[in-house]
Amino acid sequence: MFPKFFRGPTVDVDPQVMELWLQHVGDNQPLFSGFGLADFGRAVVLLGPALFCLPFLARVLVQQRKSAVWPQWVFVTVGLVGFLSVSLLQVRFTVYAEVLIVLVTVAILSRMHVLIDGASLGKFRVPVRALGGGGLVTGCIFAGGLMMALGGDETGSQAPVTNGPGSSCRILDLVPVLGEDGRFGGEPKTILSYIDFGPELLYRTEHRVLATPYHRNTGGILGAHEILSAKNLDTAQGLVEARGVDLILLCPTRTSMYSFEPIGQGENRRLFDRLVEGDPIPWVTPVPLGPNQGSGFLLFEVMGETPGGF
Repeated sequence: MFPKFFRGPTVDVDPQVMELWLQHVGDNQPLFSGFGLADFGRAVVLLGPALFCLPFLARVLVQQRKSAVWPQWVFVTVGLVGFLSVSLLQVRFTVYAEVLIVLVTVAILSRMHVLIDGASLGKFRVPVRALGGGGLVTGCIFAGGLMMALGGDETGSQAPVTNGPGSSCRILDLVPVLGEDGRFGGEPKTILSYIDFGPELLYRTEHRVLATPYHRNTGGILGAHEILSAKNLDTAQGLVEARGVDLILLCPTRTSMYSFEPIGQGENRRLFDRLVEGDPIPWVTPVPLGPNQGSGFLLFEVMGETPGGF
């Protein structure tokens, strides 16, 4: 077997990319970040039905061990146990476990309906089927949600990276400036911005970007961070010129997007800090943004020749 198999899917990702970005991505976090009520509630919402699916599968495997469908049930059981296990390490694997949970839940519902229909419930048969099926399908969602609320879950309190309606720093609002008919339209330029803004900038404009949320773009991710975290302006200018950066796009309200360290003070200030605080930089010119043109953004144009180079 390939030796790196046991070291995980990110074995060849640059360690700096892991530290600066990938290990902070929500999908890569473990299922349990702690052992509070909210943590268990989140697990119940995502994988709660496994609590009754696994006993059901165990019973089926015993009862139907001589059946023609027994190998299929073995496949489902092994798959579910496997994906539940890796989901503990990275929450992104829960979706695979959920697909198998749906299959098992359908089988449970089918058998439940047979039992209910065989009982002498009279006019209560339909309500019992509805309540039983509804409870089976949605019970864990409501129970887990209640646990999260009582436990003071704060996962939704952080500013989202994506740009929803009404939020500041919406790339869509920059189209009048960066788009084909805007001030910087016509000739493609290279934009230095936060990693998660890269795909939408590429989609909505004709410009190039340095950083993108793809772990194989090691040079762009590390290059963008190196420029914005540079404490010497001459060093920063050299890096900007080497990368061919024409525009710098910042969103000051989301400082964690650029570095997972506190903003520096005094001589320890980075290029990012100087730009946000309005320090005059000889080779950078602020670009005024009008009403409804990128609320929350700071846009800067790099002056002089910046020959491209990646």
